[in-house]
Amino acid sequence: MSRVNRINWTYVGNRASNSLIELRHFLESGNLVVFCNKKILLTDFDVFGAREYSFFIGEEFCRIRIHEYENNMLGYDFKIIEDVDTPLNRLRKKVMRKDLLKGCALVCAVVLLLMSVILGIGWLNQRQQVKDLQENGIVKTVRLNIRPHVHQDQFVNVTYKYWFRNRNYNRHIKLPMNKRGEYMTENGFPLETGDQFLFVFSSKNPANNSVDYHSPPPEQIYKYRCRVIDELNKYHPKPGEHVHDCLLDAVYRSKGISGWANLYYHATSDYMNAEYNRESYKEMMQEGALRKVLGNCKD
Repeated sequence: MSRVNRINWTYVGNRASNSLIELRHFLESGNLVVFCNKKILLTDFDVFGAREYSFFIGEEFCRIRIHEYENNMLGYDFKIIEDVDTPLNRLRKKVMRKDLLKGCALVCAVVLLLMSVILGIGWLNQRQQVKDLQENGIVKTVRLNIRPHVHQDQFVNVTYKYWFRNRNYNRHIKLPMNKRGEYMTENGFPLETGDQFLFVFSSKNPANNSVDYHSPPPEQIYKYRCRVIDELNKYHPKPGEHVHDCLLDAVYRSKGISGWANLYYHATSDYMNAEYNRESYKEMMQEGALRKVLGNCKD
């Protein structure tokens, strides 16, 4: 009896119609026959090694491959080819593109929805905290200390603490650093250990608190004043005792603490300090209202 390799595959068509693909390979003669639903689809002769056959089942482009392995062993596989340019494959790619666009649109919609929910929750939480501080806030003075260290896997560089109802609260703040290596507060001045600021915390939830950098207490305002005068004296030897005092008074009345920050960094490049530097100082000094007031600050 001659040796025959028989391989069967079931092809499920686009309309869920099954087709039985049967391959018979007579190894001694090399004759090969492929049937589709028991009807001869193709034949070949003298097949003793690797071969490849392509054919259509309906509109579907298909391929059967014969692989030759060691010891003259043969293997067979049947595959639907979807990257060949056929009407069905063009339609399939068009449908896939539409499905991909729909899928991307759905993913984007879900992401936007999640982001909206997260942002909404964050906004509501922040609003509740602000409302809590407005209704239950207690104002105190706090000293900030520069103590670089790692706390719960997060780098922090400023600490402060306060007491309330016989309990000690410790807080940590991450402040940005300029190119001069200074930790910058929101009012434009670099922080030094021991600097004091007003802050408010909730009597119902003391962990809800906020430091006010823009309204420092009188002691801190005096510290800032001395630092600005020292900085001005480095570049402008004393032009007269009242000149710098007059300059600081005029700028503070017009611009507040941020105006003093411009004076403090008046000789610093924008690379070293992005927000307050010689350019922002020049712009401030060129403002008409301020120039008019500064006209009285002369020897």
